[in-house]
Amino acid sequence: MCGACVGSGQPASALDGLGVIEGWVSDPERSRPVWRANVYLRPATDTGWYEPAGAAEDSTRNVYTDSLGAYRLRGVVPGEYRLIARFPGFKAFRKVIRVRAGTVTRENPALRPLETGY
Repeated sequence: MCGACVGSGQPASALDGLGVIEGWVSDPERSRPVWRANVYLRPATDTGWYEPAGAAEDSTRNVYTDSLGAYRLRGVVPGEYRLIARFPGFKAFRKVIRVRAGTVTRENPALRPLETGY
């Protein structure tokens, strides 16, 4: 899965108290993966859904999907986070998730195209 963004490929149990988040980002309307989607974490305590410019760069973790839409965030401190997946032309996917030590949390964001309003 996602060779450039996966890391060493160690199982979650080898992470000494940390967790992993992984999955695939897809465009279900076209039945295909979303390549180079940005997937990142923000603290779950952030209020509202507003994300200032540069939020992905300032995030706890930040990766891009591979050609199959796969991503993996390794070495995540246990706790609650807001998982965000985005790609130009699509509505951002946002969901609060819980990461547990030594486990893999799987989340498969489905991105929906933006409505053009024409």
